[in-house]
Amino acid sequence: MLLNLWKLLSSQRALLLFCIATATARAEDPQPTRPLMAIVIATPESTKPNPKMAGVISEFAGLLEAALTRAGTARARFMVPARMTELAEANAALETARKALATDAGFAQREAHEARYGDVLLSLKSAAASAPAGLFSEVYRVLALTRILSGDSRLALEYMRSAYTLAPFTDRELFGMQPLKPLLAEVTAERSTGRVMVVTEPAFAEVLVGDEAAAGLSPLELELPVGTHLVRVRRDGSEAQGLLVDVRAGITERRLVKLPPLPGAANAEALARQLTAPKKRLEGPAQQDALRMLDRLYGSRNVVVLSVGLAPAKKKLSKRFILSGVQRRPDGNISDIAVEVPLDASVLSAIEALVTGWTEAPASLQAAPETKGEAPRPETGEPSP
Repeated sequence: MLLNLWKLLSSQRALLLFCIATATARAEDPQPTRPLMAIVIATPESTKPNPKMAGVISEFAGLLEAALTRAGTARARFMVPARMTELAEANAALETARKALATDAGFAQREAHEARYGDVLLSLKSAAASAPAGLFSEVYRVLALTRILSGDSRLALEYMRSAYTLAPFTDRELFGMQPLKPLLAEVTAERSTGRVMVVTEPAFAEVLVGDEAAAGLSPLELELPVGTHLVRVRRDGSEAQGLLVDVRAGITERRLVKLPPLPGAANAEALARQLTAPKKRLEGPAQQDALRMLDRLYGSRNVVVLSVGLAPAKKKLSKRFILSGVQRRPDGNISDIAVEVPLDASVLSAIEALVTGWTEAPASLQAAPETKGEAPRPETGEPSP
């Protein structure tokens, strides 16, 4: 079955790095943490968008995070660092604009405020990969106020719509901005939606809207309320990107986002591909060297490299995730992974116990669990973290 799946997926290859650092401890163990574990998922690639495969990986990644949460496993994802320099500059510019606005009780310097907040908006766009959506919303509210007081109700309404769709708020949050309340009522009454198709290079990047949780993996089509939305795209090994997208009623906006690789990322992708290749997979000393390199790149002592596929339902068998790959444990032992996880009511328990096994159990106990049970103890003689 695995061979047939690999034949199906081997025509084109790519990589998605979903790195999750995990640290667990037994209740009776006084040590609070165990060696860092990096889970690297190598996924099939296509030269054109492959929403079906993106959906499979997205579903597995979501279940993996949910299982880790259920298991009480502290973990942090290895994602690209925030663009702190641009964000700091934008925050400084916003603070200056706020102070100027606070000292102008009669809002007499409308043009100066509009210019300042326009500059802040440009700075925030440069830091869109990490800037909170609420900051964009604040800026658009002030811009809406400058326009409505200048008699430009049309542009004021557009700004107000952008402010609300970026980060919804109530009229109570419009203290000192009474002229905006009628516009807010008009905006909140709107029900029109549009679509945004997010395509990335490379594919299988995580797509987020505003400050919410991830919406899925690219290529991804989103249905969103008419207005302005902050879309972020991030992928392990690449530089995160963010952009503002204006959504129009009944229209599909297409956005191609290119994710520049971070230093060392290309090397990691090549290694992960070679470790999970259906043919000519790295073995022996070459395999050990590749796993050691991934350990160094991700700062871990325990690395799991996986390829994820989905087997269709057959007769009495439900759909199943097919996991294939290799693990290098903290003690240096290397073991192959070949597991099927049924997509049924026990899937969360199965993935939870599987990850616990990778974290704590000896390689001989790595198998697809059928029910949630007590986490296996580490083998005798395993070095302490």
